[in-house]
Amino acid sequence: MIIKGVLHHLVRPFHVLEAVHAALKPGGVFLLIDGRDPRRVEAVIAGALLFALPTCVPYGEKIRALFRFRRQLVGEMQDIMEARGLSPFEGVTDGADLLGWIDAHFNVTDVHDYSAFIRELTEEVVMPHALKMGVLHALNLADRALVRLGLLQGCSFLLRAEKPARA
Repeated sequence: MIIKGVLHHLVRPFHVLEAVHAALKPGGVFLLIDGRDPRRVEAVIAGALLFALPTCVPYGEKIRALFRFRRQLVGEMQDIMEARGLSPFEGVTDGADLLGWIDAHFNVTDVHDYSAFIRELTEEVVMPHALKMGVLHALNLADRALVRLGLLQGCSFLLRAEKPARA
């Protein structure tokens, strides 16, 4: 069974997880692919890169926004990364310990974090195609390495879990 990109939109995600648990036979596998709220450090990195790299927003406007938002800038970047305001269901499960519940009811066999900041840049950066691909490739390598080393938390994850065999 695969659940992709929906749990963070649900008001009662535990009901879905309970239904998955009930539907699977012992040893049955499910994959969960979903987002995770960015921490301040990921938001600061993404914001700094969006500020430094050319985007559709002119540098003069970026500098004015920097002075206008000052203390709220990191929170604004976290909201952008979480897509807050784009959907009334975005981030409804904030604070819900979905991974803790899954860990308590399933045998989690694998969890992969990915994309700490690169996904925020791919559509926003504006430069000649070949240059953009080179810059994004280099940043993606850095992103992946920092997540693998545990220095950053991925804003997305892939989890593989099995329903335990009956006791």
